[in-house]
Amino acid sequence: MTSKGWKETKTIYWSDELNDDFNETLTKRPPVPKDYCYKRRFRFLSWIVYYLLAKPILGIYCLFHGIKVENRKVLKKLKRTGYFIYSN
Repeated sequence: MTSKGWKETKTIYWSDELNDDFNETLTKRPPVPKDYCYKRRFRFLSWIVYYLLAKPILGIYCLFHGIKVENRKVLKKLKRTGYFIYSN
């Protein structure tokens, strides 16, 4: 049913919502060779940006806005692992 100002719509039904792929792009990417060496570039520059720029700016921001971290000792023990911080 089409009339002035209306578009015809297409209805798509999925049988398995958990495993269906919703990506409809037709982009073909070349495969990465097995012997490809990933290099982390700009390692020193990223260190400078993080420790000399971002941390001091965020520290000052938190200081002026009254933001504090509870249980900082617990987070320091998890330094080399992954964790999720939920805040309210």
